[in-house]
Amino acid sequence: MNGSSITTNFAYSEAHFVYVLLSLKDHNLYIGFSKNIVQRFNEHQQGKVRVTKHRRPFVLLYWECFPDLDTAVKNEKHFKKSHIRKKLKLLLKN
Repeated sequence: MNGSSITTNFAYSEAHFVYVLLSLKDHNLYIGFSKNIVQRFNEHQQGKVRVTKHRRPFVLLYWECFPDLDTAVKNEKHFKKSHIRKKLKLLLKN
C-alpha cells in the first residue's frame, strides 16, 4: 500500500489521535486529541489554538491512533492525569 492510500484510508475513517506536544518556550507538555493530527499540529505551530499560542514553538513528542472519538477522549483523559504527566516530565529530564 502506498502513502497516498494510507492517507486516504485515515481521511475517511473514524480514527482519532491523542498527541503530546512539548513547548520549546516553557518546556511544559500539552496533551490533546484530533481527527487530523497534521492539521492540528500546524494549528498549534501557527498560534491558532488559544491555549497554546503563547507557548510556541512545539515538538510532537508522542502520538497514538485510536479507532474512534470516544476511545481517543478516554485515552486523552488518562494521559492528562497528574501521575502520567509527571512520568512524562521525568522521562524528558533524563
